[in-house]
Amino acid sequence: TDDLRAYDFYMRGRELLSLKGRRNTERAIEMFESASAIDPAFASPYAGLAEAFSTMYEWYDCNSAWLSKAIEMNQKALALDPTSLNAKFGIAMVYFNQRRFAESIRCLEEILKEIKKAIKIPLTIKIRAGYSDSTINAVDTAKLAEDCGVEHIALHGRTKEQGYRGLANWDLVRAVKEVVKVPVSGSGDVTTIGVALSATTLPI
Repeated sequence: TDDLRAYDFYMRGRELLSLKGRRNTERAIEMFESASAIDPAFASPYAGLAEAFSTMYEWYDCNSAWLSKAIEMNQKALALDPTSLNAKFGIAMVYFNQRRFAESIRCLEEILKEIKKAIKIPLTIKIRAGYSDSTINAVDTAKLAEDCGVEHIALHGRTKEQGYRGLANWDLVRAVKEVVKVPVSGSGDVTTIGVALSATTLPI
């Protein structure tokens, strides 16, 4: 966009979305809507809305109407800018929340490859163990990421359903490292120096 007001509202929305929390997400939606109202041809606010709608579904109330809205906004963003990685990521988020994991992974592969082609700095990624205990896919995701040119993989050893509850799975960090050649780091439950030192004994 050439409209600084639209861009300012968009960036405010991005900041609020990064802060997390329901109220910040709701305020981010307001910012993105203001940006798109000022410049309806600006693709990024629609992608921002899609991400915010998916966030509302994923973290706050699981109302499927949010996913319908996210699909609509991603379609608007891609109609305006077919190269929008934010919109493509938004589609991957919708697939993920719909438990359509194979389609979500295909989107991730496309996104990583496009980012790798576009940047000159190292490409890194942070992932979780999986969606739930019955859908642990960190090892497969790590292998895919390495094949796409990712040069460092960080794994938080909890699932999406766990959030920050329960214990992180450090055995999974080891399992990831056993199948990739790039550096791997882990996170979760590192609460003391002793725990941190014990984690460094992993071959990562």
